Amino acid sequence: MIATGERLAELLGVPFTLLTLPEPEHEDWNWNDVTAGLGWGKTVKLGRMVIRPVLECCISHITADDNSLLTELCREKFEGEWIMDTGVGYLIRLDARMHPLMHLKRFGLSRDARWLIAWCMKHADISMIHFSQTGDELEPFTTFDW
Repeated sequence: MIATGERLAELLGVPFTLLTLPEPEHEDWNWNDVTAGLGWGKTVKLGRMVIRPVLECCISHITADDNSLLTELCREKFEGEWIMDTGVGYLIRLDARMHPLMHLKRFGLSRDARWLIAWCMKHADISMIHFSQTGDELEPFTTFDW
C-alpha cells in the first residue's frame, strides 16, 4: 500500500510523506484526535476586516455607458484606488470610500447598477463587487445586452 502511495505521489509530482502514529489509546477515538496529534488543523484567528466578502456577478448587470464610465474611473488617480479594471470586468471596493453609492451616483453610474450594489451591500454584507465576464447573472436584477 505504501508503494502505491509513493508511485502516485511521483506521478502527480507531489511530495510523499509516510506518517506513523501509535494506535489511539481510547476505543472511542476519532480522526480529530489523529489530526490534532499531527498538528494539522490549527487555525489562526483573523480580525473581521482581514477577510472581506466579494460578490462576483455578470458584467451584463451594467449598461454600456456604465462600462465606459468605469473604464474612465479606473484610470483616474484617486478613483483608480477603489475602482479597478480586472481584465474581465471591474472590481469596486465599496469599503474604500465613505458613501460609495453617492460617489457612484455623482459619477453617473446607472440606477440599476446602483440598486444591485445597494441591495447586495444590505443583504449580503459585501465589501466589494466584481462585475465580471465570468460572473453569474443574478435574479431578479436587470441585465443589458451590449
